[in-house]
Amino acid sequence: MPSILVLAVAYELVEDGIGLQALTSPHLYDAASWGARVLGINLPYLEANLVYHAVFTVCVPIALTNLLFPAHRGRPYLGVPGMVVTAVVAVLGVGLLRTVSLSEDAGYQAPVAFQAGVAVLVTALGVGALFVLPRPRASGALAARVPSRTALVVGSGLATLVFVGLSFPLPGARQPAFTEGWAVLVPMAVVAVGAAVCARYLLRVAATPGWTPRHTLALVGGALVGHSVAGLVVMASTPVDRVGLGVIIVLTVVGLLLVDRKLHPPPRAEVVIWRGSHVAT
Repeated sequence: MPSILVLAVAYELVEDGIGLQALTSPHLYDAASWGARVLGINLPYLEANLVYHAVFTVCVPIALTNLLFPAHRGRPYLGVPGMVVTAVVAVLGVGLLRTVSLSEDAGYQAPVAFQAGVAVLVTALGVGALFVLPRPRASGALAARVPSRTALVVGSGLATLVFVGLSFPLPGARQPAFTEGWAVLVPMAVVAVGAAVCARYLLRVAATPGWTPRHTLALVGGALVGHSVAGLVVMASTPVDRVGLGVIIVLTVVGLLLVDRKLHPPPRAEVVIWRGSHVAT
């Protein structure tokens, strides 16, 4: 899991540092107006997208894939040819993102030194995640009490709403959490500490014997529903947007219930056949 999170950081740096170049752009997504712009880097935008992509772009899809295809859990998804093809597609994807940023922020080009620094940092993160960080091992620490699945759904949903409210400008605000200027560092600090505490707690509790795939699904499900509810508040600006997100929420809940049924099917009813004095089932 730590390696996955490190690779998620690398992903965000490639997407917004080299592809979209929103980390330094003075115009794209109004990220420069979020406050705390240091050495040309839009820090609140960087933190918001680091957490967002780590959870919703990387960890949630992996968790759902492991739940749907348990036989492949813990096994590499791709061999060498698959990795080569994926790498080529990823490079093409970064190029495609660049065309998007050129159309939305025409004429802007991130400094070459910044892009080179991002490339070096991404390489270092990749090497560290794949070859330096130790593989997860059973911990000798005291086992944490596993929360109920209801608590996980509600907790992850509320945590997602709080994260969005503190990290992205809400309607009527230019900066996250309705702050002004450098005051944005306060919600940024809350998000950083909260993300670290949540990650540490979940890594610990998920390693206990009482944790099941259904607990993972509850955790993921609450986050997904919270994500779409936050979209209704932050992103939806037309009736079509609101109806679309409402449909997505309904489909998400239905999908989660179907996956939960797969993970915990109802017991089969026994058919009793009386044959004289003998009973067959």
